[in-house]
Amino acid sequence: MGNIAKWKSEIQSFFSSSEDQPVGGVDEKCSEKFLNGPSQFLVLESKDQDVGNKKEVIFHCFIRDRKLNYLTDAQWKWIKPILNRSINDLLWNQQKDYKVRYISSSNWSFNIPALDIMIKAESGYEIPALQKSYALIKGLKNKGISAPQWEKIQIQGIQNLENTDTSSFGYWSNKIKEQVLSKKKVPLESPDKIKSWWSNLSLREFNAILRDFIPEMPDDIAVIAPLTQQQNKEYWKKNTKRWIASVRPKMIKPILKNKDSLKFNDVLKTKGLKELPKDSLGSRIFKLSNGLKVVLKELPETSMNKGSINVHGFRNIGALNFPEEDYYTALLSPLVINNAGIENLDKFQLSELLSRNSIHRLQTYISDTESGINGRAQEKDLETFFQMLYKYMSSPRKDLTAFKSWKWEEWQRFLHPPYKKSTSDFVGGVNTELLIPNSSLSISKRYQAVQDIEMDKAYRIYHSIFDEAKEFTFLITSSVESEKLIPLIDRYLGNLPNHNQSLFKSLDDFQLPEGPKHQILDIPTITNGNTIISARYIKRQEYDDWKNRIKIQVLAKILFRKVNQLRNNKKRGIYIVIPSYSNNGDIDTTMLGVTVPCMESEANLILNDIQEIIQEMQHEEITQEELDNFLDNSIIPKYTEWKGSTSKALERLYDYYKYDAVPPQKARVEEYCSSLTPQAIKEAAQTFFTESSRFDFIGKALQD
Repeated sequence: MGNIAKWKSEIQSFFSSSEDQPVGGVDEKCSEKFLNGPSQFLVLESKDQDVGNKKEVIFHCFIRDRKLNYLTDAQWKWIKPILNRSINDLLWNQQKDYKVRYISSSNWSFNIPALDIMIKAESGYEIPALQKSYALIKGLKNKGISAPQWEKIQIQGIQNLENTDTSSFGYWSNKIKEQVLSKKKVPLESPDKIKSWWSNLSLREFNAILRDFIPEMPDDIAVIAPLTQQQNKEYWKKNTKRWIASVRPKMIKPILKNKDSLKFNDVLKTKGLKELPKDSLGSRIFKLSNGLKVVLKELPETSMNKGSINVHGFRNIGALNFPEEDYYTALLSPLVINNAGIENLDKFQLSELLSRNSIHRLQTYISDTESGINGRAQEKDLETFFQMLYKYMSSPRKDLTAFKSWKWEEWQRFLHPPYKKSTSDFVGGVNTELLIPNSSLSISKRYQAVQDIEMDKAYRIYHSIFDEAKEFTFLITSSVESEKLIPLIDRYLGNLPNHNQSLFKSLDDFQLPEGPKHQILDIPTITNGNTIISARYIKRQEYDDWKNRIKIQVLAKILFRKVNQLRNNKKRGIYIVIPSYSNNGDIDTTMLGVTVPCMESEANLILNDIQEIIQEMQHEEITQEELDNFLDNSIIPKYTEWKGSTSKALERLYDYYKYDAVPPQKARVEEYCSSLTPQAIKEAAQTFFTESSRFDFIGKALQD
């Protein structure tokens, strides 16, 4: 808004650009060269994926991003993600079987202008995996999608177009970004024009677009596989196209599901419950006939929480309460059960059930010191939600095929982790050295533990915890009227079993590690030339001391910002800065620090830099403006914006019943934060960052 020429001049001046220059020419030429060039076939050797004597083969089958000549630029841009979704959904829906040993999916590539159809299979299963996937794709090309599928896709598209805000900053920033990165003019057809075209598009026309888009053979193919004398590069080049060409299209018939098969037919009787006096937060307290305690907090209804319910049931028994040899089995047993399903419904049927209802989340867990179940749903599906709560705790499904499938999926998770393996393994090693409970398993440690887990033992441990209803406290926050919930609480939670009288070992008091400590850890997943450092400070702190916690959180923000600036200020070889902050109520400790993957040659330099930053924080004050910015944007909202949110209210209720931590009133938090000064933050740094609480770790690659 305003004088565009003035803003253009100022932007050019700021970025030292004296004249208009085309941008993105190099990328554009590379894309054009790829799109107009000959088909390519690439074979790469996978060297580091031989895990447990299992190897993996990955096919990348590319369909080049060539606009169909009868569509405008804007129409093609709109329909591209829908074409991908049609292929991806087809592939995904046919993998809902515990016996499947491959994963196939499709996505538009970030690196090249092409749709990437990726098929990952265990070595030995790669041919059927490739052929089954391509039989589906060829069937989609020949017959297209069904009328019910098209109706759903078209309606969803219309809704998305109607919700497009062409006056928003995000809309125009994306348009400008596209313009800058391309030589071509960005198609600025209005959503109304696209909506008119999309609304009038027929199923026959959409299937024709699918047919024209999908080639008989991929435009380009890349294979990543273990290479042997027999299965060398020529083997893959010679056979991959032949395997695809020999496939006949597979016609997908819609699976007609009996809705009644996705229901629970239990007729449970109410057992009776006793209401106790309210707690200091105004929550209603109930004692059920089986001894289970329920805390029910009804919140005023708002547009954000209308009809929502959050549930958290827990008991203070965890994996550390079992013998050492059962520790990992206890931690992983909920993953086994969540994968297998409940009662007569496997995980695929449960997924279907959840998709038909408004149940957003429901799963059990076991940590080092606690076990429980978390769930969230909407009012219209309360009965199904409470039925599932009951089944997860009382009737986990047991299936050897599902158990073997879970182990295979864990192997895939190890090969393709959700976050960087070396960083996970290093942080896991640091936490092990510090003996900090309730730390998640590292990627490699989790996969190692999966190899040794036995199904029967996992179920015995699971039942020993969840079959003692009287030991559980259930916290419920909801905007639904309490009187609607109480009968369901009585009927389902009141019927949870008390079969076991298990004996669990008691836990020793946590001993705070003694600093200062400087230790080098050998981490096999760190590559040569790289390293990871961790600078941590650990202090005793009462969990309920929210005032001191706020000051420590400000210190965490300052430390992260200053360490992050080392890349520019001192040109350090830092890849990323990962902040580390936790307030552990189980052991009344606060941990603050940073984890920094970096160049090995600069590890000690960066550790020294961090110590200089700490000393600076102890002797120099930040500005009041910086402090206010931290408080207003990052900290105050965490303490004040919760009363209308069922999920945040549940967190406060959990702190109250788990740690006797009373949530501070909004006015008290705001008053305290307004009184905080830079001097107070400097004094907090002097108190917290002491040598006796300092722990430095350097993770290095194993030397050959």
